[in-house]
Amino acid sequence: PGSTRTPNGHSIDSESAPVSGVRTVSLREELPAGSQPYLLSNSRPTRHQTLFALCISAVLACACLAAVPFARIRLEGTEGLLPAYAAAMLLVEVITAALLLATYSVQRSLAVLVLSSAYLFSGLLALPWALTFPGVFDAFGLDTGMQSTATIAAVRRLGFALLVLAYAVLRNQDGRTEEPPVSSRPILTSVGMVGLCVALLTLAVFLDPGTLPEFMVSTRDVSGLWSYVSATALILYATTLLILLRGRRSVLDLWLIVVIVTLSIEIILLSYVSGGIRLSVGWWAGR
Repeated sequence: PGSTRTPNGHSIDSESAPVSGVRTVSLREELPAGSQPYLLSNSRPTRHQTLFALCISAVLACACLAAVPFARIRLEGTEGLLPAYAAAMLLVEVITAALLLATYSVQRSLAVLVLSSAYLFSGLLALPWALTFPGVFDAFGLDTGMQSTATIAAVRRLGFALLVLAYAVLRNQDGRTEEPPVSSRPILTSVGMVGLCVALLTLAVFLDPGTLPEFMVSTRDVSGLWSYVSATALILYATTLLILLRGRRSVLDLWLIVVIVTLSIEIILLSYVSGGIRLSVGWWAGR
């Protein structure tokens, strides 16, 4: 910073003096009107991306078929793997929610905010799901009965499916919030509401397990009531797929389709192929 003198003796401020042949650009220069930054939620998938997504879905379907002959074989002593699985599930889904919230902070799309809430809701519920799983943390006195884990799983499965369906419905709408771009209020509200719902469900499970629906007839086998949860989730996912496959799709939509296909395969393996038997080959293959 300072000033320089020209051969004629005039003083020029060096901060404002342009460099010959170089166009100066402000770091705060905004994008041209009507243009948008590259985001997964507003970019069209390429043919290679679509082909890759189809290949992944095909591999998952083949893996499902390969597990069918062994699906109902019970794997004893595998409860110890559940904490690691739940921790991975929590980490992956919370990171996904954070990335979607970052996308929302740029695009201000209500649909993206709803989708981030879906992943945050599902990820946070992985913790009480693991804590209440029979035989995992019984040594620490965490015995909430047979129905707690299944109730959390039912709410988690249906809640995620409903929020994903809401995203599919909202994605083609403008969906921009009324808040100014610098406001973090919608994000804080969304995170707070999800956290409150998870906390209330966890308290209900721990404080009054006797009033929970009877999804289980034993610690390993589901009752007929669970079939309604699985069927409802599959219907919600099928409806979401139909909406996503119609009209213009983004890269985010494409990979959400892969996620829905994966979750549908999981439901089929866990609830139908394996007969709902916990800790069986089909149950673990679905995970």
